[in-house]
Amino acid sequence: MNNRILLLLLPFLLAFTSSKKVTPPGTILIQKGFYADETEVTNGAWMEYLFDVRARFGAQSNNYLQALPDTTVWNSVNPLLTPKYLRHPLYKNYPVVGISYEQAIAFCKWRTERVKSFYGLRFKEDWNIEYRLPTETEWENMAIWEAAKINNTTPENNRFNCKETCITPHTIDVHLFNKSLTGQYQLLGNVAEMTQEKNKAKGGSWFHAAEECRTGLYQVYSGPSAWLGFRCVCLVNPQ
Repeated sequence: MNNRILLLLLPFLLAFTSSKKVTPPGTILIQKGFYADETEVTNGAWMEYLFDVRARFGAQSNNYLQALPDTTVWNSVNPLLTPKYLRHPLYKNYPVVGISYEQAIAFCKWRTERVKSFYGLRFKEDWNIEYRLPTETEWENMAIWEAAKINNTTPENNRFNCKETCITPHTIDVHLFNKSLTGQYQLLGNVAEMTQEKNKAKGGSWFHAAEECRTGLYQVYSGPSAWLGFRCVCLVNPQ
Protein backbone atom coordinates (compact mmCIF):
# COMPACT_ATOMS: atom_id res chain seq x y z
CA MET A 1 0.00 0.00 0.00
CA ASN A 2 1.22 3.48 -0.85
CA ASN A 3 2.91 5.07 2.20
CA ARG A 4 1.01 8.33 1.66
CA ILE A 5 -2.30 6.47 1.81
CA LEU A 6 -1.22 4.73 5.01
CA LEU A 7 -0.35 8.10 6.52
CA LEU A 8 -3.68 9.62 5.54
CA LEU A 9 -5.60 6.71 7.01
CA LEU A 10 -3.45 6.27 10.11
CA PRO A 11 -6.22 7.62 12.39
CA PHE A 12 -8.41 4.73 11.21
CA LEU A 13 -5.68 2.23 12.06
CA LEU A 14 -5.06 3.77 15.46
CA ALA A 15 -8.74 3.41 16.25
CA PHE A 16 -8.29 -0.33 16.33
CA THR A 17 -7.07 -1.24 19.81
CA SER A 18 -5.98 -4.66 20.97
CA SER A 19 -9.63 -5.37 21.75
CA LYS A 20 -11.90 -6.57 18.97
CA LYS A 21 -14.77 -4.60 20.50
CA VAL A 22 -14.06 -1.46 18.53
CA THR A 23 -16.13 1.45 17.35
CA PRO A 24 -16.20 1.78 13.55
CA PRO A 25 -13.77 4.61 12.68
CA GLY A 26 -15.29 8.08 12.54
CA THR A 27 -18.54 7.11 14.27
CA ILE A 28 -20.23 7.17 17.66
CA LEU A 29 -22.59 4.59 19.16
CA ILE A 30 -26.29 5.34 18.71
CA GLN A 31 -27.64 1.98 19.82
CA LYS A 32 -26.37 -1.59 19.90
CA GLY A 33 -24.98 -2.50 16.48
CA PHE A 34 -25.83 0.90 15.01
CA TYR A 35 -23.30 3.73 14.76
CA ALA A 36 -23.33 7.08 12.98
CA ASP A 37 -20.92 9.85 12.04
CA GLU A 38 -20.45 12.56 14.62
CA THR A 39 -20.45 15.15 11.83
CA GLU A 40 -21.34 15.55 8.21
CA VAL A 41 -18.72 14.08 5.85
CA THR A 42 -16.09 16.77 5.34
CA ASN A 43 -14.00 18.06 2.47
CA GLY A 44 -10.97 16.58 4.23
CA ALA A 45 -12.53 13.10 4.25
CA TRP A 46 -13.50 13.43 0.60
CA MET A 47 -9.97 14.49 -0.34
CA GLU A 48 -8.60 11.33 1.30
CA TYR A 49 -11.10 9.35 -0.74
CA LEU A 50 -10.01 11.11 -3.94
CA PHE A 51 -6.34 10.53 -3.15
CA ASP A 52 -6.91 6.81 -2.66
CA VAL A 53 -8.97 6.45 -5.84
CA ARG A 54 -6.41 8.43 -7.85
CA ALA A 55 -3.51 6.39 -6.48
CA ARG A 56 -5.20 3.10 -7.38
CA PHE A 57 -6.81 3.95 -10.71
CA GLY A 58 -5.09 7.08 -12.05
CA ALA A 59 -6.07 10.71 -12.49
CA GLN A 60 -7.65 10.08 -15.91
CA SER A 61 -9.62 7.01 -14.86
CA ASN A 62 -13.41 6.97 -14.83
CA ASN A 63 -13.24 5.93 -11.17
CA TYR A 64 -11.45 9.15 -10.25
CA LEU A 65 -13.32 11.50 -12.59
CA GLN A 66 -16.67 10.17 -11.41
CA ALA A 67 -15.68 10.80 -7.77
CA LEU A 68 -14.99 14.52 -8.29
CA PRO A 69 -17.61 16.84 -6.73
CA ASP A 70 -19.36 19.42 -8.89
CA THR A 71 -17.65 22.57 -7.62
CA THR A 72 -19.74 24.76 -9.94
CA VAL A 73 -22.58 24.55 -7.40
CA TRP A 74 -20.97 27.63 -5.83
CA ASN A 75 -21.12 29.74 -9.02
CA SER A 76 -24.49 31.28 -8.21
CA VAL A 77 -23.80 31.53 -4.47
CA ASN A 78 -20.25 32.80 -4.15
CA PRO A 79 -18.01 32.32 -7.23
CA LEU A 80 -14.93 32.84 -5.06
CA LEU A 81 -15.65 29.48 -3.44
CA THR A 82 -15.83 27.57 -6.72
CA PRO A 83 -12.06 26.99 -7.12
CA LYS A 84 -11.15 26.60 -3.45
CA TYR A 85 -13.99 25.28 -1.28
CA LEU A 86 -13.11 21.61 -1.81
CA ARG A 87 -9.31 21.79 -1.66
CA HIS A 88 -8.28 24.84 0.38
CA PRO A 89 -7.11 23.93 3.93
CA LEU A 90 -9.40 26.63 5.35
CA TYR A 91 -12.41 24.50 4.37
CA LYS A 92 -11.02 21.09 5.33
CA ASN A 93 -13.54 20.67 8.15
CA TYR A 94 -16.50 22.04 6.22
CA PRO A 95 -19.08 19.60 4.83
CA VAL A 96 -18.41 18.31 1.33
CA VAL A 97 -21.07 19.49 -1.15
CA GLY A 98 -21.61 19.20 -4.89
CA ILE A 99 -22.08 15.47 -4.36
CA SER A 100 -24.64 13.34 -6.15
CA TYR A 101 -26.60 10.53 -4.54
CA GLU A 102 -24.60 8.01 -6.55
CA GLN A 103 -21.30 9.54 -5.40
CA ALA A 104 -22.39 9.35 -1.76
CA ILE A 105 -23.28 5.67 -2.21
CA ALA A 106 -19.87 5.00 -3.81
CA PHE A 107 -18.11 6.74 -0.91
CA CYS A 108 -19.97 4.59 1.61
CA LYS A 109 -18.93 1.46 -0.29
CA TRP A 110 -15.29 2.61 -0.44
CA ARG A 111 -15.28 3.43 3.27
CA THR A 112 -16.69 0.01 4.13
CA GLU A 113 -14.04 -1.75 2.04
CA ARG A 114 -11.15 0.29 3.48
CA VAL A 115 -12.17 -0.20 7.11
CA LYS A 116 -12.81 -3.93 6.66
CA SER A 117 -9.40 -4.22 5.01
CA PHE A 118 -7.67 -2.46 7.93
CA TYR A 119 -9.50 -4.64 10.44
CA GLY A 120 -8.39 -7.72 8.56
CA LEU A 121 -4.77 -6.55 8.69
CA ARG A 122 -5.04 -5.93 12.44
CA PHE A 123 -6.94 -9.02 13.58
CA LYS A 124 -6.50 -11.41 10.63
CA GLU A 125 -10.24 -11.97 10.31
CA ASP A 126 -13.29 -10.41 8.72
CA TRP A 127 -15.40 -7.70 10.32
CA ASN A 128 -18.99 -7.69 9.15
CA ILE A 129 -19.81 -3.97 8.96
CA GLU A 130 -21.44 -1.67 6.46
CA TYR A 131 -21.27 2.11 6.08
CA ARG A 132 -24.28 3.53 4.25
CA LEU A 133 -26.69 6.44 4.11
CA PRO A 134 -29.30 6.48 6.87
CA THR A 135 -32.92 5.76 6.14
CA GLU A 136 -35.31 8.63 6.75
CA THR A 137 -36.51 6.92 9.92
CA GLU A 138 -32.98 6.36 11.21
CA TRP A 139 -32.13 10.00 10.57
CA GLU A 140 -35.27 11.15 12.40
CA ASN A 141 -34.44 8.93 15.38
CA MET A 142 -31.04 10.63 15.67
CA ALA A 143 -32.22 14.16 14.99
CA ILE A 144 -34.97 14.07 17.59
CA TRP A 145 -32.24 14.26 20.24
CA GLU A 146 -30.93 17.45 18.67
CA ALA A 147 -34.42 18.86 18.32
CA ALA A 148 -34.91 18.19 22.03
CA LYS A 149 -32.06 20.59 22.71
CA ILE A 150 -33.06 23.26 20.19
CA ASN A 151 -36.36 25.09 20.07
CA ASN A 152 -36.63 26.66 16.63
CA THR A 153 -39.12 29.26 17.83
CA THR A 154 -36.75 30.90 20.34
CA PRO A 155 -33.31 32.54 20.19
CA GLU A 156 -31.93 29.05 20.77
CA ASN A 157 -32.10 28.59 16.98
CA ASN A 158 -28.66 30.20 16.67
CA ARG A 159 -27.27 26.81 17.62
CA PHE A 160 -27.58 25.64 14.04
CA ASN A 161 -26.66 27.14 10.70
CA CYS A 162 -29.81 28.26 8.91
CA LYS A 163 -30.68 31.24 6.69
CA GLU A 164 -31.57 33.55 9.58
CA THR A 165 -28.52 32.80 11.70
CA CYS A 166 -25.71 31.80 9.32
CA ILE A 167 -22.40 33.47 10.11
CA THR A 168 -21.70 33.73 6.39
CA PRO A 169 -24.14 32.84 3.57
CA HIS A 170 -22.78 29.34 3.14
CA THR A 171 -21.65 26.31 5.14
CA ILE A 172 -19.62 26.42 8.36
CA ASP A 173 -17.17 24.14 10.19
CA VAL A 174 -18.92 20.88 11.07
CA HIS A 175 -17.89 21.15 14.74
CA LEU A 176 -19.41 24.56 15.40
CA PHE A 177 -22.37 24.83 17.78
CA ASN A 178 -23.26 22.44 20.57
CA LYS A 179 -23.49 18.68 20.35
CA SER A 180 -26.87 17.00 20.40
CA LEU A 181 -27.81 14.56 23.14
CA THR A 182 -26.42 11.74 20.97
CA GLY A 183 -23.06 13.52 20.70
CA GLN A 184 -23.58 14.57 17.07
CA TYR A 185 -23.20 17.96 15.42
CA GLN A 186 -25.56 19.83 13.12
CA LEU A 187 -28.10 17.26 12.09
CA LEU A 188 -30.28 20.35 11.75
CA GLY A 189 -28.86 23.06 9.53
CA ASN A 190 -25.49 23.61 7.82
CA VAL A 191 -26.22 21.19 4.96
CA ALA A 192 -29.27 19.07 4.33
CA GLU A 193 -28.34 15.38 4.55
CA MET A 194 -29.09 12.68 2.01
CA THR A 195 -31.01 9.60 3.06
CA GLN A 196 -31.35 6.20 1.44
CA GLU A 197 -34.56 7.49 -0.10
CA LYS A 198 -33.17 9.06 -3.27
CA ASN A 199 -33.96 12.75 -3.86
CA LYS A 200 -35.00 13.19 -0.21
CA ALA A 201 -32.74 15.06 2.24
CA LYS A 202 -33.30 15.86 5.90
CA GLY A 203 -32.42 18.64 8.28
CA GLY A 204 -32.35 21.78 6.18
CA SER A 205 -29.23 23.89 5.65
CA TRP A 206 -27.64 27.33 5.61
CA PHE A 207 -29.87 28.01 2.59
CA HIS A 208 -33.12 27.13 4.35
CA ALA A 209 -35.24 29.05 6.84
CA ALA A 210 -35.18 27.85 10.44
CA GLU A 211 -38.72 26.52 10.11
CA GLU A 212 -37.56 24.29 7.23
CA CYS A 213 -34.83 22.72 9.36
CA ARG A 214 -37.19 20.97 11.77
CA THR A 215 -37.55 17.23 12.23
CA GLY A 216 -40.49 15.70 10.40
CA LEU A 217 -39.74 17.68 7.23
CA TYR A 218 -37.56 16.97 4.21
CA GLN A 219 -35.95 18.74 1.26
CA VAL A 220 -36.29 17.51 -2.31
CA TYR A 221 -33.20 17.56 -4.53
CA SER A 222 -32.51 16.41 -8.07
CA GLY A 223 -28.70 16.66 -8.17
CA PRO A 224 -25.64 18.16 -6.51
CA SER A 225 -26.16 21.41 -4.62
CA ALA A 226 -24.23 23.83 -2.43
CA TRP A 227 -26.69 23.13 0.39
CA LEU A 228 -26.65 19.33 0.17
CA GLY A 229 -24.27 16.91 1.92
CA PHE A 230 -24.49 13.68 3.91
CA ARG A 231 -23.28 11.68 6.87
CA CYS A 232 -22.85 7.94 7.10
CA VAL A 233 -24.30 5.44 9.50
CA CYS A 234 -22.56 2.13 10.15
CA LEU A 235 -24.12 -1.24 10.93
CA VAL A 236 -22.02 -3.82 12.75
CA ASN A 237 -22.83 -7.43 11.86
CA PRO A 238 -25.48 -6.41 9.29
CA GLN A 239 -27.85 -9.18 8.21
